[in-house]
Amino acid sequence: MNILRLPDLGASTGEAEVVVWLKAVGETVTEGEPVLEVQSDKANIEVVASAAGILARVLADEGQILKSGDALAVVATADEPRDPAAIDRAL
Repeated sequence: MNILRLPDLGASTGEAEVVVWLKAVGETVTEGEPVLEVQSDKANIEVVASAAGILARVLADEGQILKSGDALAVVATADEPRDPAAIDRAL
């Protein structure tokens, strides 16, 4: 499983707000595909999938403010179990 994290937004911007999820749990994502949009004090930024798979769990709600490096979602490969216990072990 791959944990999608809020990227480093620069020294002056250490946090961002989740604006909108572009993918829903259960949908397939490809590496490099936009999964959600966040807003920092400087700009809106699309966060892309760091691995291909299925969006198994969203860890941040729209409107939530997070810091660089915080976990946003879990992406599982097609052959990985996506039950809650398996996802919890990956976190």
